[in-house]
Parts: sequence; structure tokens; C-alpha cells
Amino acid sequence: MIQLKILRRIAFIGCTHLGSRFALWPRTVPATVEADIELAGIRHTILDYFYDFVEKVRAAHCDSVILLGDLIEGQNSKEYGTGLITSKVSEQLDAFIEVAKPLCEGRKTGIIEGTSYHVQLSGDPMEKHLCSQLNAEWLGFIVNKQMEPSKLVFNMAHGYGGGGTNVSTAIENEIKEMLIAEAQGSIPHIDVIVRGHLHSSDADVTMRGKRFIRVPCWKAFGDWKRMGHYYGRHQPIIGGKVVTVYDDYIDVASHIYPTPKLKAIDGSDKF
Repeated sequence: MIQLKILRRIAFIGCTHLGSRFALWPRTVPATVEADIELAGIRHTILDYFYDFVEKVRAAHCDSVILLGDLIEGQNSKEYGTGLITSKVSEQLDAFIEVAKPLCEGRKTGIIEGTSYHVQLSGDPMEKHLCSQLNAEWLGFIVNKQMEPSKLVFNMAHGYGGGGTNVSTAIENEIKEMLIAEAQGSIPHIDVIVRGHLHSSDADVTMRGKRFIRVPCWKAFGDWKRMGHYYGRHQPIIGGKVVTVYDDYIDVASHIYPTPKLKAIDGSDKF
């Protein structure tokens, strides 16, 4: 039996949304609002999941970490800040650094820019300020990287367009348009496409010679009105991925955790 040589192991996470009442948050900052006590338990559950993922990354001997954006919640302006633990972006960034250091320490780290709504007030994206604290490379909003010493080129970005398009249709369109651009010589050959952003998907698809990987989130509830549109489709999936890189092949391990349920939506409330 032929044994392939492992060249890299890379951990991918995204959409941590530090600062949201529904996402992970360090225990060092307790909930102070009585109505938020239930949500504090949910945040701590997700934090425990996150540290379990860190242990899985350590056990897998990952050499690198890619942070796929939307690492903080930002100012939550559409909901007038009602979905926030704190509206101070500096506190959100500090909280992310606290939880991410065990994941990033000793590993080559890259940061992808998230959506402007969450991470940009003006000028540089706020996530860029994390680079110096985490010894990370800023990769911008989209990047093509050959995962040396392998031959494989990864195209990485936070998300893609598609609106209300069926998820599988959006993935197929993304791959089809890349194949056209490659044939025209507009972009290099891409082997692996990695995206975050869509909290409700952890897709891993091979199609037309390309691998498409969707990285899920670390947020238990989407506090936006679109959740009422295709309600089942928009339920979040929590977790991260570990990608093992060979010379011309990858293996993907998905680490998915049970989504904590809010009392208001778990069916236990009586009317």
C-alpha cells in the first residue's frame, strides 16, 4: 500500500464574531445584564467547543492556521447594538486575541479580511490590527497561495456572492466561473477554494477537478431578520476544519459541534 507523505496540516476557522451575545467570549468578562445570563451559558459552551478544537489542532500537529474573517462582530449598527456584549471594537479585538492565542502560537498564521459591515469603520479593516498581536500575515480580502512544498494552489476568501441562491448552485457557479477565467488566462490554476461567511454550511465538494471547502462558524444564532427566510437553511453550524496537504491531494477533517439552543427557539417555551 502506497503511503502519501504529509507536507502540511492547516487549521481553518472563521466567523467567530467576538462581541456578539450569541458567540464565544472569554470567561474573564462575565455577563452583567440579567437577561443575558442564559446567553452567557451559550457563549461558554461555544468557548469550550473552541478550546476542544484547539486541542484537535494540537493533536493533528498543524503547522499553520488561516483565520477566514468576521473575527469580531463590530458595532452591530443594523440592530442598533442590541446584539452586542460590548460596542467597543478594541474590547472585541482584545477578546479575540485572548481566545485565539492558543490556536495561533507557534503556527504560521494568516488573516483574511471579513465583511465590511463587521470589520471596517473607515480606513484599514479592524482585523488587520490583530496581525502584530498574533504574529500573523495579512492576506487581504482574497488571495491565491501555493501551499509549499506541495504543488497545490489555494484560493481563499471570506465569502462569495449568490444572495438567496441554493448553496450547491452557488458552489457550482463559483467553480464554473473559475474554470472560465483559468481558460482565458486571467487567473492561475486553482486547486482548492476555501470560503467562510455562510454560517449554515460546512460543504466539502469535489467538482470538475477542484475542491471547494466551506468553513462553518462559532455563533449559535443569527440575529438578523433574514433568519426568517428559509428558516431551516439558515441554522448555524459550529466548528472548524483541518486540511492535510499532500503533494497533489488534500484530506479534510471537519470538527463539528452541537449548536446550543436558545430557550426562545428550542420549542420549550409555552404560549
